[in-house]
Amino acid sequence: MAKRGTRKSTSKTLDATTRICVLHGTEQMRKQEAFDQLRSALSDEHGEVEPIIFDGQTATLADVFDELRTFSLMQAHKLVVVDEADQFVKRFREAMERYAKDPVDSGTLVLRAVRWNRGNLDKAIEKVGAIIKCDPPKPPEAAKWLVDRAKSEHDTTIDKDAAQLLVDRLGVHLMKLDTELGKLAAMVGPGQPIDADAVMAATGRASDEQAWAVQEAVLESMLSARTAADAAGGM
Repeated sequence: MAKRGTRKSTSKTLDATTRICVLHGTEQMRKQEAFDQLRSALSDEHGEVEPIIFDGQTATLADVFDELRTFSLMQAHKLVVVDEADQFVKRFREAMERYAKDPVDSGTLVLRAVRWNRGNLDKAIEKVGAIIKCDPPKPPEAAKWLVDRAKSEHDTTIDKDAAQLLVDRLGVHLMKLDTELGKLAAMVGPGQPIDADAVMAATGRASDEQAWAVQEAVLESMLSARTAADAAGGM
């Protein structure tokens, strides 16, 4: 069973000693980054780890616990994931609280959800793992994330002003920003920096097209209304 007292756990700590991890909120990219961090740490410690994923709305307690506790010839450590975990915990809260007090050493349980209702379970989880809120960042945080992401994942750089401009135009959802960052990296070429002019060129056209689409919709609506009025007047 899980050893306790070997480290001080915090709500942000993710390493090979994590036995339960809660990832909750609406920002999918942050969830994925945290999950990748945990999986990498487990793989470094135990060899390659492949996640086993359950739907929390339909999975039974036995499904999840048997998978965690069953020895595998293929993997030294189990990584079991429950999506829609708030629904799973709602059905099996007492059993989850008991498990969190003494989780197995040979497996890590990841609970992913949009909503998460705090309670006594959280206290037990924080002793053996981590609880991470994954909501969209504030605009300055999103801009800094873009600067770091450009270097680490897209083999390019983006200056602070360009990053802030991209956030201003697209919002703070990281998945959308990362997709656009990838397009910009391809547009400027390998190793070339992304500046505000590149952001303007890439996002300005989309903005213009959106504006034209709105104008066309308004004009079409006005034309339809006028046609209907003319038809009614001719009766």
